[in-house]
Amino acid sequence: MVSKDHDLSVRRQCRLLSLVRSNLYYQPTGESAENLRFMAIIDKQFLDTPWYSSRQMARYMQRQGHKCGRHRVRRLMRLMRLLRHFDTPVTRSQKSCPRKHPTSGAHNSPPRGAKPRGMPFWGFAFTSPPQNQQRYVA
Repeated sequence: MVSKDHDLSVRRQCRLLSLVRSNLYYQPTGESAENLRFMAIIDKQFLDTPWYSSRQMARYMQRQGHKCGRHRVRRLMRLMRLLRHFDTPVTRSQKSCPRKHPTSGAHNSPPRGAKPRGMPFWGFAFTSPPQNQQRYVA
């Protein structure tokens, strides 16, 4: 596509292709060995406890002696496309709602100008057991 030996400059070739020049020179770096080790631990634990969120997974890893914070666990879980799923949907009734007064009409009517959203989606993340030398690619 873009050639340095062409008559047109690299800048002009990129402009004609609507390509940013920095993308031309970008070399993606893979995950570090430590992150790959953390990902394997997260994957193994997620098979046992698929309801763990990133906070719970970070606490589990810290209890096991790993230096891994919640934001790092969250990024790695997102990279592996692991989603927490619930056993039952979390619903809120008027009596158990701590934020609003039960006599206010805020529970029954949507905010002014809000679009109807339809039914909520309850997603499940199905994972397969780890294979030998499973590699995670971004």
